[in-house]
Amino acid sequence: MPTLKANAGKIALIVVLLLAAGTVFLLWGRGHSPRSGKVQMVCVATGKTFWLERAPRIPPVANPETGQKTLLPCYQKADGKLYVDARYRGLIRQLQADGVNQFVDPDTLLVRAEP
Repeated sequence: MPTLKANAGKIALIVVLLLAAGTVFLLWGRGHSPRSGKVQMVCVATGKTFWLERAPRIPPVANPETGQKTLLPCYQKADGKLYVDARYRGLIRQLQADGVNQFVDPDTLLVRAEP
């Protein structure tokens, strides 16, 4: 038992730190959803954006207005402009070669504004 008494202060400190960390974790995470229920998509043919329910999909996704598979996920950067993720660069180039892509720059992935 002498070792337990010698380490009692250290054990108490560890317990207090763990409780504090748990409290901070619970308070920090309350009310914050890591992901929203919707994802922003851009139509590469029209430049229009849509908010669709988050669901497993393989891009390009069908445009709800035209029915054509022209929607790709996009996001807004700090500069306020919309961009398509780099993982879709090959798809954007293919859509451009097919004459469908009119609004996403295949090099910068910037979504150009609607006309």
